[in-house]
Amino acid sequence: MGNCIFWIAVSLIFALSINNINQVCATRFCDTTWISKTHPNMIVTPSVSKLSYGEEVFFSCKPGYLLHGPNRSECMSNGRIPVNTMTFYCEDLGIHCEHRQLDQPHLTVSPIKDIYRYNEEVSLRCDEGYILRVPSSARCTEDFVFDIPSTSVCEAEVRCHKSDSKINVLHLVVTPSKDEYRYNETVSLECEEGYTLQGPSTATCQQEFNILSPPSCIATYCDASWIYQQSHDIVYSSNSDPSKLKVGESINFSCRRGHRLRGARSVKCLPSGELEGDGLLSYCEQIRCSRNTELGDIIATPDKNFYDFNETIHFQCAGDKTVYGPTSARCSEQGWEYEGSSMPVCANRYCDVTWLHRQGMYLTPNVDGKAPVGTRLQANCLQNKRLRCGKSAVCMPNGRLNGIEHMCFCEGE
Repeated sequence: MGNCIFWIAVSLIFALSINNINQVCATRFCDTTWISKTHPNMIVTPSVSKLSYGEEVFFSCKPGYLLHGPNRSECMSNGRIPVNTMTFYCEDLGIHCEHRQLDQPHLTVSPIKDIYRYNEEVSLRCDEGYILRVPSSARCTEDFVFDIPSTSVCEAEVRCHKSDSKINVLHLVVTPSKDEYRYNETVSLECEEGYTLQGPSTATCQQEFNILSPPSCIATYCDASWIYQQSHDIVYSSNSDPSKLKVGESINFSCRRGHRLRGARSVKCLPSGELEGDGLLSYCEQIRCSRNTELGDIIATPDKNFYDFNETIHFQCAGDKTVYGPTSARCSEQGWEYEGSSMPVCANRYCDVTWLHRQGMYLTPNVDGKAPVGTRLQANCLQNKRLRCGKSAVCMPNGRLNGIEHMCFCEGE
């Protein structure tokens, strides 16, 4: 019985010693750098050089490669990541791109090969006179094609556009006549009949038309005959045949009485064969005057919104008020024309003087409660009382007495 207890104790001590040894020998990290070195086309996630004990790791391959083996593992206590290195790898799927995709007109590729491996990059440029419409490099993709469009990447030859070039000149005839011209294409230049060419007679398209100075077409006359049929209200004056108005000569415009000229008063024949000025927009407008909104409470007769040229209106006031200033106005070329320099106004006919009577005063001249506007009055007190204000006053259009205050009164002696 004693021997049995002894051996049990020895066995326990040995087991505890082995466990302590394992704990001492266990590592805290796993190195992952060997995977990228051994398998350069493998992707390790997370992308770190060391993993903590028990931490998971995931495997995948770059595009164009197929993973063989597990797609996940973890860091073990012995510092290793358990994978079978014999069956753990990324297989090359043989993705490649052919040069024929790059065999496009006017495109130069570098380097030149028949076959390009996956992810291999080439540089692109176009021949002189052509424009590259894609990035200057392309890469072989996992779809077995380069990442450029299948259509031509070099735009048609650099072209000159007539609409925004030096040969876009009034009255200039360009042969051949079109808006776009190819690189190195030459055109001939001449002017329409009645114009003389100044400048080169040909031009060649490079990046733009290679001419030192732009051509011009100088006219010998202007055709202004159409202007005389534009409006029957306009009066034209010119010493020349309107169909052949000489360069530098002008046509003047005016209107018949009762009309106002709107626009340019003349046009001039320019060397370009065009007419200078806005004569095309000139016209004669019938003179009319609109209702005058500044008249206030003045009553205009006749009363309407618009009045014809030379029409006269008359002014009057309502009630006990009367018109001061002009009593009429006429519609003229400059608008409303009044008889005087001031505007008409409506004002009172009389001034109320009854309050002076209530204060014990009498007025000279004697008025019965109302003094006509403009009347000069003298005030005096009854019964030998003294007047405590100015004695003289004038009835004003505003209905007040100028010179006598409302505080005016008679004081006993």
